[in-house]
Amino acid sequence: MAFAASADGTKIFYEVVGTGPPLLLQTASFSTARHWEGQVEAFSKHWRVVTWDYRGHGRSEAPPEPGRYTLDSVLEDLEAVHQSAADLEPGYLGGLSVGGLVSLCYALRHADRVRALGLVNTGPGFKNPEALAGWQEMLG
Repeated sequence: MAFAASADGTKIFYEVVGTGPPLLLQTASFSTARHWEGQVEAFSKHWRVVTWDYRGHGRSEAPPEPGRYTLDSVLEDLEAVHQSAADLEPGYLGGLSVGGLVSLCYALRHADRVRALGLVNTGPGFKNPEALAGWQEMLG
């Protein structure tokens, strides 16, 4: 069991299986690294598979302050995991749903660290402020 310390000190759980270039996998909302269990064995034959839990999920630390749950925080968490698991070696990113958005934003922020993206059932985030407000209200 491994943990990376994010920029704000939050402990982020991650696991590494296999060898080779890093493949960092981001889950959908309300999921954990366990979401990828069915793919890890096959992927680890070609890549160093890195799965992790978002802050407040699974085995990662859950800061009590709502303001510490932002897209920027998640990107900092992914950067900490990438640093700890693969020394920021350029790798492949895969993301499902919001994990695709996280992967895309990380690639835009750190293009030199990303070889390719695999985005599944995802989009660029909320373009409509009313839709975003409705989503945030639903989450409470």
